[in-house]
Amino acid sequence: MSALTALLVSSALASDPSWVSAAPGQVNIGVYSGYPWHGVRAVYAPRGPLAAVAQVETARFQRTESRLGLQRPWSISGNWSVVASVAGGWVHQLGEVSRQGPQVAALVSVSRTGRVEPYVSIYNRQLFDLQPVQTVGISGTETVWTQTRFGSRGGSVGVRVPIRSQLCLDLAMQGGNIDAIFAIPSFSAGISWRTSP
Repeated sequence: MSALTALLVSSALASDPSWVSAAPGQVNIGVYSGYPWHGVRAVYAPRGPLAAVAQVETARFQRTESRLGLQRPWSISGNWSVVASVAGGWVHQLGEVSRQGPQVAALVSVSRTGRVEPYVSIYNRQLFDLQPVQTVGISGTETVWTQTRFGSRGGSVGVRVPIRSQLCLDLAMQGGNIDAIFAIPSFSAGISWRTSP
């Protein structure tokens, strides 16, 4: 309880508590770890509200997803904010069920800005899995690539707690499905650092 109190007190001292998106000219870098996902995420807004986003995450180092995209925040109804992002990338999964191929993703997050920032996010990701299939013909063995589309949908509930003006704690719980198969809910803890705008 004392650790939580210290976090809340330190967040009240933060000069700029908004961690929805990077401000113009600002870089925001975050790392997170939990079960089973670990990852790193970087956001850069060169000018205006539109920002570039790069993310790499892995589930138990068996499935790796890398994405590059754009995001934009909107302020609505006072302290409430919405962030929407679209991205494209690549998925590579090892093990008995292999996956590899391009992925497109969309995410919407709603948060209440303030000294402590609760948020809810939903996402939709579409994987175009490419798998080699070997066929034996008159001319010998040939490799044909097949494509199968898999959808992953879900969301997260979390809270951001600014520790300093340039440092923020992020606690979250995620749920949904992966490649149209129900996934066990996951938990993560992360830390974000940002430059001065």
